[in-house]
Amino acid sequence: MIYDRPYMRREAPRQGPGILLWILITLLAVYIVQMLLITFGRNEFGQSPAYLWLEQMLVLNSEHLFQGKIWTLLSYSLLHSPGNHFHILFNGITIFFAGRMVQTIYGERAVLDTFIVAALLGGIGYLLVHFNSGGGVVGASAAAFGLITLFCISRPNQQITLLLFFVFPVTIKPKWLLWALGGYSVFGLIFSEIARINTSDGTAYSAHIGGMLGGYLYYRYATGRGFKFSLSKKATEIIPPRKKKAKSSKKIGYSVNMSGQDDFKEEVDRILDKINAQGFGSLTAAERETLDKAKEILRT
Repeated sequence: MIYDRPYMRREAPRQGPGILLWILITLLAVYIVQMLLITFGRNEFGQSPAYLWLEQMLVLNSEHLFQGKIWTLLSYSLLHSPGNHFHILFNGITIFFAGRMVQTIYGERAVLDTFIVAALLGGIGYLLVHFNSGGGVVGASAAAFGLITLFCISRPNQQITLLLFFVFPVTIKPKWLLWALGGYSVFGLIFSEIARINTSDGTAYSAHIGGMLGGYLYYRYATGRGFKFSLSKKATEIIPPRKKKAKSSKKIGYSVNMSGQDDFKEEVDRILDKINAQGFGSLTAAERETLDKAKEILRT
């Protein structure tokens, strides 16, 4: 019954890392392989044929795409710059914290889906800007920006504390963080990638913007919620007002008999099973209201 379920107890259980952990393990494992191939795979000319082959198979650029390597639209996100350890460190930390928050709201599957969609759109965004360039892009930054975007849109006014430069704690609302990251990426796209004023930067801002678009599209279409993001204090929260809930329940023609305790528990069990199978975003307004009532009962 409802009271036997671990996620309905007063003390919430620790969630297993699951998909999020596997994503991080995969990124770290690939990076270790990169470093091993570079360190121990060098020939007499100082080159590593095995590492060059890895780049030819996984790095995203227009040349590889014309060669039919469609998978590079995603595989590039598994590689990171071997000469910059902060590249994978920053992406790993960002994916870990943003992924945990997304997992809490939408479930584990949302972390993987957002990672894939954001990485794919990040790769497309990079190609649109660097279609004729001879370089390439690597890194999971687009996926990281996608996860951050999904969380910030879902909880725009929930204050969070960040470690600026991994040292200074800063408390900020997610909506302001999203605007800051968006402005930073657009500025870098214009002056570093398009105008090429600062070509030494090497950051793929176009991929960041594509990743943010992926996070927005996942929120807009995959979670079944409209996007009404606002800078005002009355920004739309993820759960609609109670008046809208009552109105929606009438349209659906669905009601729960609250008179019988057994019937009520059975209905809550059905809703919880639906959350496990399809995620919180699949619930109707009436089902959310029933779940809220169950939580109020547990608090008494």
